[in-house]
Amino acid sequence: MKEGQKDYFKFFEKEFSPPKAAIILFSFLSFMIGIITYPEAEVVRRIIDYMVQGSNKSRIVKLFCIVLLIYLTKVFLNYVYLKIKWIIRYTMLERAEEKMIVKNSKSQKWADTELQLVDRFTIIRNDLVQAVDEYLNSFLVLYSTFLSLIAGIAYGIIVNVKVTLIIIVIGILVPIVGSLTKGKIEKAQSKIVIQTGRYRALLINIVENIEVIKAFLDRRKLFSSLEKENQKLEWESILYQKFVSLINTIQNAVGYSLVVFVILFSVFLIYKKEMKFGDIYAMLAVSSTVNDKVMSLINIFTKRQTFMGLMTRINIYYEIPTCEDKNVQTRVELTDKNSDVAIEVQGVSYKYKDKNEFVLCNLSKVFGSGKIHAVVGESGCGKSTLLKMICNLLPIEEGKVKIFGKDIAEIDREKLWDYIEYIPQNIYFFEGTVKENITLLKEYDQERMDFALKNSRLKELVDKLPNGLDSRISSDGNPFSTGEKKKLVLARAFYNDKTIWLMDETLNGIDVIDTERIMINLKKRVENGKNTIIIVTHNPDVIKMSDEVHMIGSERWESEEIAQANI
Repeated sequence: MKEGQKDYFKFFEKEFSPPKAAIILFSFLSFMIGIITYPEAEVVRRIIDYMVQGSNKSRIVKLFCIVLLIYLTKVFLNYVYLKIKWIIRYTMLERAEEKMIVKNSKSQKWADTELQLVDRFTIIRNDLVQAVDEYLNSFLVLYSTFLSLIAGIAYGIIVNVKVTLIIIVIGILVPIVGSLTKGKIEKAQSKIVIQTGRYRALLINIVENIEVIKAFLDRRKLFSSLEKENQKLEWESILYQKFVSLINTIQNAVGYSLVVFVILFSVFLIYKKEMKFGDIYAMLAVSSTVNDKVMSLINIFTKRQTFMGLMTRINIYYEIPTCEDKNVQTRVELTDKNSDVAIEVQGVSYKYKDKNEFVLCNLSKVFGSGKIHAVVGESGCGKSTLLKMICNLLPIEEGKVKIFGKDIAEIDREKLWDYIEYIPQNIYFFEGTVKENITLLKEYDQERMDFALKNSRLKELVDKLPNGLDSRISSDGNPFSTGEKKKLVLARAFYNDKTIWLMDETLNGIDVIDTERIMINLKKRVENGKNTIIIVTHNPDVIKMSDEVHMIGSERWESEEIAQANI
């Protein structure tokens, strides 16, 4: 094994493993489940022999009771084994997500602002789930599987040496030969996994740094080229999976053939009076177990390649730098957060590269602290663009935007986002629980969660879910409705409770009653001096309940909108 591979395993075991006691108990239960088959087979063997002889009925009854006891013990051990396995798996995932995503990865800073980074967040999480499963199902049961195999061979030799030798030759050598081919395929597939990760990572990195690279690259050709390479690699990966599936089919066929051969050969030995009928059952148990254990051991070594591929891909995503403005030499801190003016827009103009006209032209606005500001205007007048410029998602080419008196061009972007909660029109989720989508895997706080659910009007819905906050949703936010999805992202905002909220038509799709109550809750926040909120909206009720209205667009439209709101 290469040194880098050793480092991955050490890193994985050191950083993500649960307590040693749980690992020891897990391995012990795995061993017990592996060897309990043999005493069970021995008891059944004797029952069959006694039944064939037609004697010792009382002994047969006792042996039946013993078999029942062994069976119940096996069921209990399996239950405990699966329970501990689930606990270990959950603990490892929790530690992995905390260490690799929340504390160290910069993905968290982007999760509410860029769809591509939520995608990255989901990819890392899915790879972690698979890596933990590979580690748990393979490497932790290595020794117990090997010991169970030795015990099975020893038991088989005691019952009948000839049949056991056949089982060893066919049940061990054939899978090993198959694994040589399979191992090469797994290794090739591992490289595909790694390379696919590199291409995906590069695509994401390009999206993050789009304003930097588009000045000197034709990104259409670049995207097209990378996507073709990515698709090619994914097709190759599928092809390799089909090869592995074919080899598995062949090995399974060999396993079934071995069972048939053991039965026929055992019948022949019974005819020669070298075996008893009960021995057939014992040999079948040995045959099945030996074949399964050998395959498990082989899979450990082939899965090692998949594990390494996953860990390498995780590392690729993990190390991607986020976009930074390299032109700014000095950065300033936001110090005067108690200023009467939260945001000041001075003579800002903006034109998209594919448009001939400015979407914003010499715009100046002042947004006071501790107020709800409604931004209104006709479609396409630049309301969403303004919000993106305030949180520094779009470059400010003309004019200035100040946050608490500081030019955002001089504020570190990540520091800026520590104070700004931006909720875009296209809201994003990832596949996981409701709790995870609200906290974004930050440290969980029950008091903050209760506050978030209550103020976003989501509590009643969560209480009705079968698993409450642990209920799972898809990356599309299903099974929630449009209004419920909006409440969920509002819960996320209330949970974060940052100083400045930028809401792009967030209340659209929520019913009238809940909209009013949410607005009341927002007003309480600003009255307490906690927040400054800017809402882009067309809703007259929201406009009416806002402290100030800022209009962008034609005077005709402005007067109509204000008239509807009765302001």
